[in-house]
Amino acid sequence: MALKLRHQTAGEFAVRFWNAVQRAQGDGDKIEFSRLMYWIERKLVAGDITDAEVSKGFNAVFERAINATQWTQARTDRVKEAHGRYAAMLAEVNL
Repeated sequence: MALKLRHQTAGEFAVRFWNAVQRAQGDGDKIEFSRLMYWIERKLVAGDITDAEVSKGFNAVFERAINATQWTQARTDRVKEAHGRYAAMLAEVNL
């Protein structure tokens, strides 16, 4: 299902998304963190939101200044890894 935004831009959405990720991390909620990473990776793969929008939101929330190369590495190391863990958990539930 395509990401359809009516009351916010993709950039505003990305900031809200990363705020939710930050809350999950702060609460130590690894399942919610992984669920959010699973969800955003699916939206990135589907083309519903761009890497540039997501990384810009990341930079704003975490007060960082990562470039495109660094974002690609972070996506590989963190987002895709958490996506895989959550996907495996979902597959286990469907046994």
